[in-house]
Amino acid sequence: MRCSPAHFNFIDDQSEWKDTQVVFEISAKDGGARVAFTHVGLVPQYECFDVCTNAWAGYISSSLRNLINTGTGQPNPKEGGNAPEHQQAAGVQRAKRSPQVIDLAGTEASSA
Repeated sequence: MRCSPAHFNFIDDQSEWKDTQVVFEISAKDGGARVAFTHVGLVPQYECFDVCTNAWAGYISSSLRNLINTGTGQPNPKEGGNAPEHQQAAGVQRAKRSPQVIDLAGTEASSA
């Protein structure tokens, strides 16, 4: 599967995923199945690397596993699911990029 540009609200470069590949390798193992997942081209230099790596880990090891075993996964919130850990990580990344300005004359703080 080839990826189109990302649509994240927590990164500046929306083209980071462009032309990367999401690869699922499925094989038989011990009477069940083994799923190996790789996001080819997602590299540490990308702004979204940490958040995306953690989110993929959650989607694959938890959401996909639950979907296979129970019929219910935890899709991206945009798709109607609930993924608070992903949203929290995205919020942390946004906060790191948005310096806070504190009005020393008043009592209000705002984002720069």
